Amino acid sequence: MSNLDIIKSLLPDNINREISEEDLRDSFGFTYQDINQRLTEVQANLLYLTLADFIINGKIRADKIEALGLTELIPVNENSLNSFIQNNSAYQYQKNDIIAVPDLNGFNTLYIFKGGDKSVSANYLATGLTNITIAMVQGLQSALDSKLDKPSESGSFFVTRTGNASAYRLINPASNYLLFWNTSDFISSEIYRNAGKYGIGTTVPSEMLHLNNGRLRTKAVVFEDNPESLPYQITHTNRRFFGADLTGTPRMFMYRDFADYKALWEGLTDTQKSEIKTIANGGWTTNTMSVTAVIPPVVEKDTVNLSNNDNVNITLEGANLNLNPANFTVSICTGASTAGNVTILETINNNKVTLLNANYINFFLNVNNYQGDYKILLFNGVATYLTDIFTISSSVNRVDLTAISWSNKTLNNVASPNMALISNGFKSFPDSNVAPVALSSQIIHKVKTVLPLFNAGDNFYLEIIVSITNYLGANSSFEAVGLSSTNVVNDLSNDLIVSSLYQFDGGSNGKFIDNPTFNYTGTQVFRIIFIKKGNVIIKRTYARLNNADIVYQVQSNISPGLDLYFGGVVTSNDSTNKGLSSQIIKAYKF
Repeated sequence: MSNLDIIKSLLPDNINREISEEDLRDSFGFTYQDINQRLTEVQANLLYLTLADFIINGKIRADKIEALGLTELIPVNENSLNSFIQNNSAYQYQKNDIIAVPDLNGFNTLYIFKGGDKSVSANYLATGLTNITIAMVQGLQSALDSKLDKPSESGSFFVTRTGNASAYRLINPASNYLLFWNTSDFISSEIYRNAGKYGIGTTVPSEMLHLNNGRLRTKAVVFEDNPESLPYQITHTNRRFFGADLTGTPRMFMYRDFADYKALWEGLTDTQKSEIKTIANGGWTTNTMSVTAVIPPVVEKDTVNLSNNDNVNITLEGANLNLNPANFTVSICTGASTAGNVTILETINNNKVTLLNANYINFFLNVNNYQGDYKILLFNGVATYLTDIFTISSSVNRVDLTAISWSNKTLNNVASPNMALISNGFKSFPDSNVAPVALSSQIIHKVKTVLPLFNAGDNFYLEIIVSITNYLGANSSFEAVGLSSTNVVNDLSNDLIVSSLYQFDGGSNGKFIDNPTFNYTGTQVFRIIFIKKGNVIIKRTYARLNNADIVYQVQSNISPGLDLYFGGVVTSNDSTNKGLSSQIIKAYKF
């Protein structure tokens, strides 16, 4: 290749390659000889570029621009790299741009800015290309532009591609807003970040939220005042919290003051109020207590033997009397006391009170210092109840037990020490001389007072003790004690109209027939009280079964005008060791 051909190859593409030496002088101001004098140096540079595979025909190859990471050629006025660096702020350039630093002869040395601090010379890489004129890289920018349509402004961009065309789109959301993709651009969302916290619709978030599968988790929820009502909504308004049901009807569940709390209770039924009060009282009843009877209604005061008065047993019968053992009182009050004006005379020591069940309370009272009418005040830990009057009297009409005459009838009138009278009562155990010692439903022994113990129209108190011995293994046999309206003895029939009945169960237990759940083994003692007032007789049975005190009560109506006798009937048994004894402990009229 001739020198002229080499010179022509260095010309830009838009210059006619058939140009003559004269045309070169006329068009470019230099002659072939000027060019030829520098040809050796140019050829050296071309040799370098050829070896580096970046130059063809004296120009940077457009297809190598991306390999060099070039984006733009930046011609500068300074004649050295250091001078340019000191004045870099006068130029707009970015990472991978080429800086063309001219010398005094009109040639340039090319440097690539690799990014970072523009005032640090180490961030400018020498390309090894020197003695380069701008004309030598004429068309470089258009080649770059054909690769990427670079943005003409500063900012952050993302590239979009449509067919063979690429374009930049600006990413420019407001500061601290999370990005939102609207299918064509990245724009600001409504979520704002401030100091590690995220707000929706606010630029001053104060808390962090946790959202997962429709559930919200956070340390607290702070409500604004909001009076609206939507289904299933929790709101706060007027210093109260509300929860709405599926219809949007709100119900208050934070009570600002006593009036709010009172309104809640006023909306409950009496039954609901009682249930809540019971829960608050440790599960013990706080329902409205009631006492239907004080037993005995008249307490006999012994003026002769004062020690008999030390532990007089009094029983309260009613409803909702299962009081809290840790928080109750039983007090004796004047008979003139009313619910609004109570005068307490004595509070019974709780160790003298037995809380039997919801229907009975039993306590002992020393009546030596009492005479007249009194009431009993109960406190269940929440509320009080004042009973009707009961009387303590030293002038009751006591029955002389030693003067009672008895009829004692056995089968075939056979006298037997096992079926005999005892002090104020009788005993009955099987005797083979009277009847075979075997299980039988036939009555073989009957006892009754000769005269009425109480006349028609008498109100009375009768207390007896029944002791059952070795009550095991028999069935259908029975033994009963109680009141009869006739003095008939000889027919050996059971004519008791009010009685306590005992029976063997054929197994290991005896049964108290008045209440079959009262099973017992061996020897068992029952205390039985009959109280008549008008034509009503109340029978109360006390016992201790399985280490627990029990009380059982039966109320009966009798025909008016009846004289009443006391007695008992007994059937045959299968062992001479099985039987009972019954004694009157106390009897008086009032």
